[in-house]
Amino acid sequence: MEPSVAELKQKIEDTLCPFGFEVYPFQVAWYNELLPPAFHLPFPGPTLAFLVLSTPAMFDKALKLFLKSYHLQPLRDPVDQCVSYHLRSVTEKFPELQMEVIADYEVHPNRRPKILAQTNDKMWMLTPGGPST
Repeated sequence: MEPSVAELKQKIEDTLCPFGFEVYPFQVAWYNELLPPAFHLPFPGPTLAFLVLSTPAMFDKALKLFLKSYHLQPLRDPVDQCVSYHLRSVTEKFPELQMEVIADYEVHPNRRPKILAQTNDKMWMLTPGGPST
């Protein structure tokens, strides 16, 4: 049995909010209706997605701890790597769901962005596609 939107949102918030993230659910159809087809997300319209935003608190609550855990190890992009680490923890909590994380900096081979976002912060999206088969 799949969790309800409210249950899923609460579990994601329980995982991410203590580290300075905010979580907002939406349907892929809502996003796709606003954009030309070239920028549509490749998921069915009723697919549930979550916009995950980092807040200024993420610096103290997540990034500093992440940097300490990687002391003296080279990091290519510490902020993105930190956020990816925390988003992976969410996907690991829901092995029964198909989830894809799309970061705001990801691009297709033709350099077209995988997702369009205009924020003052980073944007990451979790897209549970339903139960794994």
